[in-house]
Amino acid sequence: MSSHAANELPFAHARSRLLDVALRAELAVTDVVSAYLGQDVLRIVYLRDEVIGPLSVNQRLKFLFDIMDREDWHDDFPCVRPVLSRVFERRNWLAHSMAWDFREPVKEDGDWVFSRSSYRRSNWKDEDFPLGRLRELVRLAQVIVRIDLDALWIRSVPESWRLDAAVADEDGQPQTV
Repeated sequence: MSSHAANELPFAHARSRLLDVALRAELAVTDVVSAYLGQDVLRIVYLRDEVIGPLSVNQRLKFLFDIMDREDWHDDFPCVRPVLSRVFERRNWLAHSMAWDFREPVKEDGDWVFSRSSYRRSNWKDEDFPLGRLRELVRLAQVIVRIDLDALWIRSVPESWRLDAAVADEDGQPQTV
């Protein structure tokens, strides 16, 4: 393996992790929006699979942010909008552009910076990717997916589901209502 190829491995790994967490976020956003708009399991599944799922990520994010605005949930989840917006901005550029040239990474302020030229929609773009910031974005997105979007889903499901789930016996086992 050439040294140039070996130098690209940390970036390739971080890019792969970003694409993975973006996919999980996309599915979770779809679930939140579908749960909010649906009233029962059949409607939620239909919305998820046939209505919300086929929309672009940007349209789904708009739905999510509109729901958060309508319900005034932004104060409880202040990082959702900026982190998801940045994740999908990065994901879209990485997934929908053709990498033309990688240059040797350089160390700036203690962080490796990867540079590439890419082509997307008739535009050439030179872009730097500080590895530490890319890794931090992935870490933040993982927290958003695992905690915040799960909590938003719980708030979005029909009220009766939350009430049923809240009833437990003295041992903490769920009770059927």
